[in-house]
Amino acid sequence: MMDAIAEHEYDKVIVGKAKAYINDVEPLAVKYIGKKRLKLKACLGVIWATQCPEKLFSYIDEQIRAVKWEDSEVLSECFRELAKI
Repeated sequence: MMDAIAEHEYDKVIVGKAKAYINDVEPLAVKYIGKKRLKLKACLGVIWATQCPEKLFSYIDEQIRAVKWEDSEVLSECFRELAKI
């Protein structure tokens, strides 16, 4: 799939940079991309996030909306500091 994407000259650089990024971050993210198939998926995710961030953000937006922000101590502390201003 990545090779097919890289056939387009413009996207070839994006694919190369995405692969390099995932290779660099892999030792630090073994928990998330410790298997070969997960590494490939992560690389495709980086490529697609670069090519069409609006579409990928809709998934992230769903995750953001699912968080119970009112239960977050970190956010409560941040907003307490903002309220003082």
